[in-house]
Amino acid sequence: MTVSRRCRRLLPGMAALLSLWTLSTAAQPPAVAEMLVGTGGVTGLYYPVGGAICHLLNGLQDKGRPPCHVVPSDGSLANIAALRAGSIDYALVQNDWQRLALAGEGRLSAAGPFADLRAVMSLHAESVTILARPDAEIAGLADLKGKRVNAGPPGSALRLLAEAVLAPLGKLPAADLAGLPPDEALSALCDGQVDAVVLAVGHPNGAVQSAVTTCAAVPVGLTAEERTRILADSPDLVATRIPAGTYPGVTEEVQTVGLVATLVTRADVPDNAVQTVVSALLARFDAFQGEHPALAGLKRADLPGLGRAAPLHPGAEQAYRAAGLLP
Repeated sequence: MTVSRRCRRLLPGMAALLSLWTLSTAAQPPAVAEMLVGTGGVTGLYYPVGGAICHLLNGLQDKGRPPCHVVPSDGSLANIAALRAGSIDYALVQNDWQRLALAGEGRLSAAGPFADLRAVMSLHAESVTILARPDAEIAGLADLKGKRVNAGPPGSALRLLAEAVLAPLGKLPAADLAGLPPDEALSALCDGQVDAVVLAVGHPNGAVQSAVTTCAAVPVGLTAEERTRILADSPDLVATRIPAGTYPGVTEEVQTVGLVATLVTRADVPDNAVQTVVSALLARFDAFQGEHPALAGLKRADLPGLGRAAPLHPGAEQAYRAAGLLP
């Protein structure tokens, strides 16, 4: 039996992708170069966003360009491990993980700096979304003081993010910060067990939609002053918004902050390959925005650098410069 290039490429990084990727035991087709994009769980947002990238690239009339395939995964951390191992050449990661990987800090300190990490494109925002019960009398961040707020499990990425956003309130007692994971937190909100929950999601989001329609949960925005202070203290965060009309009853834009989903690669991926990817997405940018509601708010000017920590890959840099997005 001939083992395809896909199998050969996945073997070195199997530890990173064991829970993500199942190799077929059937005979494989002849070796063909592929573009593998690490994404996320099939019920999350990274998977369809990666699918949107591949759909557009695979629709090009370019016989010499390798086919693009999405690889489901456990998210940013697994994608970075697989990218570093060479199992995949492209990955979707949150911009804070991009910074931690590049520097070899936090949960990635054991692996050391990922000096060959390169940025390709900044994509959709993953907004910090505060949902409150309609009867909890929470109209702004200050109203969360003394309320039952679910900010995610202690030590989780969500809890750290929530604490950064809640920092203007001062240190909240542990009793005010429930530790439920997001799926349980929304049920607790609708059941009246908590007054508000803090999430980090791209919009529109099915779970948020369910909470808004099931128990009339209300998104709580941040003031300009609060956003300025939070952004000054948390360099990974950027200003984001939930557009008016995204959910029933949300008639005004909700101002908040958030992280950025980014497409990354390695320095050893050929310049012409990365340039082709970026140029193709720029050439069909309107179609790309239409592939998924989360991509509708993308701005061309933000693609090269919004929330970016790693250096741009030279191929991406060439494509952006040709499109007038870089000097």
